[in-house]
Amino acid sequence: MPIRQFSTIDALMLGHFQGCVSVADILKVGNLGLGAMENLAGECLIIDGKCFIGQPGGAVVAADAKERLAFATACDFPMAGTLFQAHDAVGMDQVKARADEVRMAECGSDNIPCVCRIDGKFSRVRVRSFHEVKAPFKPLLEIAADQVEASRDDIEGTLIGFWFPRFISGVNQEGWHFHFISRDRQSFGGHCLDCSLASGLIGCRRELSFSVTLPEDEDFGKLPLGADLSARREAIENESQKKEED
Repeated sequence: MPIRQFSTIDALMLGHFQGCVSVADILKVGNLGLGAMENLAGECLIIDGKCFIGQPGGAVVAADAKERLAFATACDFPMAGTLFQAHDAVGMDQVKARADEVRMAECGSDNIPCVCRIDGKFSRVRVRSFHEVKAPFKPLLEIAADQVEASRDDIEGTLIGFWFPRFISGVNQEGWHFHFISRDRQSFGGHCLDCSLASGLIGCRRELSFSVTLPEDEDFGKLPLGADLSARREAIENESQKKEED
């Protein structure tokens, strides 16, 4: 099954937070995925064919089928492909390095997109989410100081991730992009800024087909998508920006 995407990561960076796909429709094309809700009203967490929203502070709620997403990436992934056990990966860099080992065993190349699922026990996870914003929208980095970050220690759950090659940069995030959801699907989740994996199972599968459906509204058509936003993407993806709510 191909990776299906709605909108682009650079459109999100530039403040295109209008909904372009419903929860019902994204679940038709994938049982594992991630994204951002319309108006940035939470982080999208798709797992086992269900969609959840990681709210500011880390609480997780089920998404309604009629709710819409501003950006989403999803595919069908039955935890198959190449599977490795992993232990004692301290910090996001080590977690990504372990995921890269599995990715390279599965893909054998840095030119192939990859979907990843990591189920396990985490000694620490740090996530972020945004409170809903209203139009007119500002670029994402300009409102990053308003994001809410939260941490939990000793928690079981899943990292949902995608890895994309450099030549897809701007359409999606170059390298790894991970969201986290707790095993109970309600106590904790969001965009993963940092984590340490005590023990778990990493599954990766290469995907040779990748399709993008673009928004059709006028605001999307006016975005300066030819600009180099790589520094903004890196800051938003990996750097802590602000305040914490535990």
